Amino acid sequence: MDKVIYDQTEGFPLDVNILDFGQKANQITQQLGEIIAPLAIVKGCVENGNNVGDGLVYINGELLPFKGALKQNVVRIVETSESRVFENGNSKPVLVTRYATFGAGAGTTYNWSDFYRPMSIKEIQKRLMPVGCIVLDYYGRIEDIPSGYVLCNGENGTPDLSGMFIVGYDPANTDYNAIGKKGGLKEVTLTTEQMPKHKHSGSTSQAGSHSHNMFTNDGQTNAYRVPNSGSTIVPFFRDGSNANGYSLSASVNNLNATVGMTSSSGSHSHNIEIDEIGGSQAHENRPPFYVLAKIMYKG
Repeated sequence: MDKVIYDQTEGFPLDVNILDFGQKANQITQQLGEIIAPLAIVKGCVENGNNVGDGLVYINGELLPFKGALKQNVVRIVETSESRVFENGNSKPVLVTRYATFGAGAGTTYNWSDFYRPMSIKEIQKRLMPVGCIVLDYYGRIEDIPSGYVLCNGENGTPDLSGMFIVGYDPANTDYNAIGKKGGLKEVTLTTEQMPKHKHSGSTSQAGSHSHNMFTNDGQTNAYRVPNSGSTIVPFFRDGSNANGYSLSASVNNLNATVGMTSSSGSHSHNIEIDEIGGSQAHENRPPFYVLAKIMYKG
């Protein structure tokens, strides 16, 4: 910024040009108000009930004192001047005072509701990134984590998110209804209840060798008779009625044979053993992943 070096000796050449230069150098600083808004409250102007206190406002490129008063809908700029007598005897305005205050009047007015009250940079930073907020997935070297942030590793008042996925809070779900709850498994081995319904085929082991008693034609009523010709099994009784026995006629070296019925061995069952398969190994339980660092703002 331009400036005038007034504090000099040996007769400073003060004239109109010097004063104009100094005034223009000072005016440039007023443009800083544009950082906030065309209409802004720079300082003060605290509301207390229906009254607004003194302060500093910015109105379209000009920084002005604000004189507090009873709150109204519009603001105006008041200008007063003080005259001085010049060497030729004429009196002219020299000192001009401008300030803003409430009230309608001649000239332009501005709605008080349009004045923007800015926050401090510190307050803005807090709102953009509140302390305790984990909003960044950091890609970079851990030793280069930005200032004000810390790694969420269980230290410095942070949760330990090392190797963890994040799930959203849900008060309606008992798994997710409290901040800080943990769950899930990296790998899972299925239990029988978790397996889909299915069937296996297999074969029985070799077992069950046994024998049966047999009645021959030794006077029993019904039996089997195998004659020396024919091939028909015919039921018969010993008395020749052929009621319950069977007669089989077959040529077996011209010999007759009589076959009796075996005794019952009773009902029974077999155990079956299916070939074993599988390794009882745990399986991957995660979606595809990419590692980034979870960092928290601590201020």
